[in-house]
Amino acid sequence: MSVEPRHFLPDRVRDLAPPAAERLETLRRRLLDHYLLRGYEFVNPPLLEYADTLSSGAASDLKRNLVYLAENADTADASARLALRADFTPQVARLDSIRAAPHQVSRYCYAGTILLRQPRSFNGVRNPMQLGAELLGSSGELADLEILTLLLDSLMPLLEEDDFNCNDSRDNPHNRTKLLRLSDNRIIHQLCDLAQLEGEIREQILSLLQRRSLNQLAPLLEPRRIARPEVAEVIAALIQLPAMFGADLINSEYWAQLAGLDSRLAEMLKRLEQLAHTIAAAHPELQLVIDLADMSGYTYHTAHTFTLFNGHTAIAQGGRYDGIGSYFGYARPAIGFSIDMDSLLFTLPQPPLTPCVWVAAGQLPAAKEWIDEALATGRRVIHAVTSDEQPPTNCTHRLTKTKQGDWELQPITSAHTRDATQA
Repeated sequence: MSVEPRHFLPDRVRDLAPPAAERLETLRRRLLDHYLLRGYEFVNPPLLEYADTLSSGAASDLKRNLVYLAENADTADASARLALRADFTPQVARLDSIRAAPHQVSRYCYAGTILLRQPRSFNGVRNPMQLGAELLGSSGELADLEILTLLLDSLMPLLEEDDFNCNDSRDNPHNRTKLLRLSDNRIIHQLCDLAQLEGEIREQILSLLQRRSLNQLAPLLEPRRIARPEVAEVIAALIQLPAMFGADLINSEYWAQLAGLDSRLAEMLKRLEQLAHTIAAAHPELQLVIDLADMSGYTYHTAHTFTLFNGHTAIAQGGRYDGIGSYFGYARPAIGFSIDMDSLLFTLPQPPLTPCVWVAAGQLPAAKEWIDEALATGRRVIHAVTSDEQPPTNCTHRLTKTKQGDWELQPITSAHTRDATQA
């Protein structure tokens, strides 16, 4: 009789075994410590909440990716339905509405698993770890700059440092382009307003941009440009928008043309330009591009958006989401980012295994003082619990006693392993 395997997981759900799980935890601690030192308070909201909270207000597009709790999925009271979080931002907004004082700037950081109905990318999983930071209570340029600086100062050294290098040049992080994509989705909405594009046609435009179906925009808008000469210039600018992408866009004729269409557009572009120049000066190693057609973030984003890539993989995204707390009666300006820790982890080359010391069975309690001192200095020690236990592959040395009665370390060889086993 065949035995049904019991170790499988649901489709696109992952667990992490050593050493990947340890690496993920090391990254988590390092990033959170960076944010805590800069005044971002750690919050730990529950995985399970009322579904209305998790898809509140401007975050309603999250509803499509919520996983509902089966025990009350059919309840008649929709407000009582429970779901598992698909994003931390609505939860942070709820927490902020409870504890923040009026006119107070609040800073939060978080880390934990989210659960998605469908992965967000082709190679993604449904239960990634999300780690991020949020700043609420300020709509100013300094808040925008602080959040972007926080993200880049925490991740760029990690992407560049030698600890994560490997010998294979194809996997070397220094050979991957570190790219930051900046946008401001208010520009698209302002162009639609100026072109008097409302209702269904506006929804079609936003849907095409969100799905990156950019080649379909011109066929949709060209007939309207011809039929409506009074707004033809604005519609023409909207048609060109998907092609306006790159690091030199700020200096282009198109940028000047947009700024000349409307004073509000000019102010949005000026603020985006200032932010881009400041980031570029602080991080010259970073390739920075502006993509005015980018609508890939959540619909709760209300102004600047940004995505950080390591190679071809998006590892972090964020933006401004003013007013998201209005569902809780406490609308506040806010900006933040989230890091896909799984994507970050697997774009980094695997470091060498952490070395440790092997202590044969029977050497306690005589070796306890040496072991305690080694542990106090951060050295890893594994003590065998049986005489035939073999040291794992990351054990580089074994503890031995000299003829003079002193403890010393000897490199582990196959011969040493056999001797320890036979002893």
